[in-house]
Amino acid sequence: MYCVVIEKNGKGGGVCTVVHKSLCTVQLHVADDSKKLELLCFDLLCGAKKLRFFCVYRPLGNDTNAQLYLDVLLKCIRKYSVASRTNVIAGDFNCPYIDWTTYSSANDYVSSTMLTFVVESGLWQFVDFATRGCNVLDIVLADDPLIFSSVTAAPPLGKSDHLSIKFVLNVALENTNSDSTDVYYNWYKADFDGMKCYLSAIDWHSMLYLNPSALTFWHCIVETLWSAVAMFVPCIVKSPLLPKLSTNVIRSLFGA
Repeated sequence: MYCVVIEKNGKGGGVCTVVHKSLCTVQLHVADDSKKLELLCFDLLCGAKKLRFFCVYRPLGNDTNAQLYLDVLLKCIRKYSVASRTNVIAGDFNCPYIDWTTYSSANDYVSSTMLTFVVESGLWQFVDFATRGCNVLDIVLADDPLIFSSVTAAPPLGKSDHLSIKFVLNVALENTNSDSTDVYYNWYKADFDGMKCYLSAIDWHSMLYLNPSALTFWHCIVETLWSAVAMFVPCIVKSPLLPKLSTNVIRSLFGA
């Protein structure tokens, strides 16, 4: 039971995301100026933990067109990255001249621009093994250094000449909010314009396609709306008041 989303432009390359139907995901539309990119963006809703994934393929090259493609790609990722959740960027960036052990690179435009983006965005790169030949072409980036419990190499998929990358997310699938505190939303200070932009960027048709049953579709809608609330409505967390103690109880505690 899986759902498949594919984005492909031209010959070669392309990106594909396969999601188990037990997971709640929401695909986001990228802006019109980014339509030529081979990129998928979606949210994975894991109870209290929200993750935004970018699945990327950057065609090989370092000419003017390749430089322009990289600029548009990084601009798109910056635009759709959000501080309210963990952002994970994975794919084949075709940057063999970046040394991820020392975070250094050659002086060519693609390598230096890509490395600058990673450093300035506060991202960690988790792949420490070659994925094709002697080169680290396929990488996994995230802005949370503890989001993965493991990142390992796996055999190639199908006839690919790249190794696969297997990573385990350090998240729980169920909502682990504690019942010991109460959360109150301050709707008077809500950013309704931001919430409107966020909800308008969601591909609701894809959500329906990926969740054909009424129950799962409704679950995704509810999770998406609560995700928007968490992003754009400030909340106040209050601990429960301790029970009041009578005078007799206080005296007995002190042996009075």
